[in-house]
Amino acid sequence: MTGTALGRMVALVVAGLAAGACGADTESRAPADRPTADRTATDSAAPAPPPGAPSRQESGASRPPVGAIAAGAPPAAGDTIVAGRVRAVGAAPLGQIVVRPDGGGAGVAVRGPLRDEVARLVGAEVRVWGRAGANQPPTPPRAVTAAGYDIMSIGGARPVVGTLLARREALWLVAGDTLQVRGAPPELAARAGARVWILGVRDGDTLRLQSYGILREPGG
Repeated sequence: MTGTALGRMVALVVAGLAAGACGADTESRAPADRPTADRTATDSAAPAPPPGAPSRQESGASRPPVGAIAAGAPPAAGDTIVAGRVRAVGAAPLGQIVVRPDGGGAGVAVRGPLRDEVARLVGAEVRVWGRAGANQPPTPPRAVTAAGYDIMSIGGARPVVGTLLARREALWLVAGDTLQVRGAPPELAARAGARVWILGVRDGDTLRLQSYGILREPGG
């Protein structure tokens, strides 16, 4: 083999090796230049919650406490809210029902369709809301036309407020929860449909009555 032929053969081998190396480098870089389907799925998946952690629905589920249920409409924008103890002031026909703070002051008179219910709560601590305005003399100078009220305390305890329902030879109180009333006297059991407040001890869905009051007679 002449020197010229040998030189040509060496050149061809070198060129082939260079081309093979270039192809291998191109193939090895291509996967790194674009994400794989597996990588995308891993990045977008939400992390698993730790073992024993409650779900969002479980953590948000809680039974509301039993307490007074507001009568009438809930407070609206522009309503005046007054809080204090219910007092009967003056003599008929000029007597008024007044919510007066324990700290003193003239208080605010209550008028409107719910006045008679609030009048049955003399001595109780309440919140009353509605549109405020000037009051007729003699006292106090301001009044609120009650759109709703809430009983905060009777004798230091918060009552359950609702409507009585007689069903299946039992007496029920329809409030935030529906509770079976135990220990009700016959005169209360005969007032199905009345709106009442009840102080008692709750055991599950049973309310054992200790004391009660009528806020609105049946059909009233």
